[in-house]
Amino acid sequence: MISKVGQASRLPTVLHRNTWAGRTPALLCALLCCIGTRHTVAAVFVEDFSTSPTARGWSTFGDASLFNWNSTSQAMEVTWDSAQSNSYFFHSLGTVLGKNDDFALQFNLRLSSIQAGVNPAKSSTFEIAVGLLHWGSATQANFSRGTGLNSPNLVEWTYFPAADIIDATVSPVIVSSNSRFIPSLNFPLEMSVNDLFHIALVYTASNQTLVTTMTRNGSAFGPIQNVQLPGSFTDFRVDTVSINSYNDAGDVYGSILAHGSIDDITVITPPPPVMNLTGRITNGVCRLQFSGRTNWNYALERSVGGDLHTFAPVQVANAPRQPISFSTSQSPPARRMVSTEFARTNHEAIATTRTREEGRYIRPTPGAR
Repeated sequence: MISKVGQASRLPTVLHRNTWAGRTPALLCALLCCIGTRHTVAAVFVEDFSTSPTARGWSTFGDASLFNWNSTSQAMEVTWDSAQSNSYFFHSLGTVLGKNDDFALQFNLRLSSIQAGVNPAKSSTFEIAVGLLHWGSATQANFSRGTGLNSPNLVEWTYFPAADIIDATVSPVIVSSNSRFIPSLNFPLEMSVNDLFHIALVYTASNQTLVTTMTRNGSAFGPIQNVQLPGSFTDFRVDTVSINSYNDAGDVYGSILAHGSIDDITVITPPPPVMNLTGRITNGVCRLQFSGRTNWNYALERSVGGDLHTFAPVQVANAPRQPISFSTSQSPPARRMVSTEFARTNHEAIATTRTREEGRYIRPTPGAR
């Protein structure tokens, strides 16, 4: 569940439990559905770290000691240490974004210390990063930010402190699903310690441009050049907001050790892929109806083999036909379920393998226990 949603938005996922007419309370029809408004509005994710974020779905991957919630300052204390494994403090967005979606990310950052070239064998600079990533890509064993070749599906803000002949550089970047980097390089822009920086990234699908603005203690800092995707850019997929401490393997020159705090994260995304979901069972027929989005495919599936893990397709539909309706009248044995699967369509050839299943809404059919 996405935590602390703004007044103009809705939680993108909740769990509803209903007892269907004519059935005992034990036969609950549970469904995981997206709440959307009747109009196309953005979903807003807000995290101010006023209480422990792990209670709201935040998790760590890699070295958990790099991320600590400070209950006094009500912020996340972060260590970016490139000597450690790839490590993330992350939260699912509840949706999947690509280059044809509008979205935005903003957060506050205060550095307390930062040292490039902390490894004498790698005396040049390396990045600290916050942004959006694709969970399935970023957790692969061969994901390596240091090579510049093996870190697909990123939209992130990065900073490289000055070292040897390299000036301090702020570099927002978009990385495609086949690891093509489109950055903007902004230097010299030194981020001083103990100052409060506000960073905002806004991506607009109509011109495929990422605009980054920064302030330092409330005053403009920069300017930051835009990231403009070229016509030959394929696409990207991101589904997670994350504070990223990358391992420097693959970079033969640079390393970093930095400490700071992150606060007031906001992510604005399009409406979820499934909205206004309703369902009912009438005369043994399970019917689902919902509003979908363009560039998504939908399929009704049912479990096979009675294990509730293997599903086979029953019906398919493509948005923007509205509303989308599914039904199944086949009489299933006990402990069988139907689900609605949804995944992004792919209009360009992307030279990497992506996870096919990007979401599933599950509903027990009659006879489920």
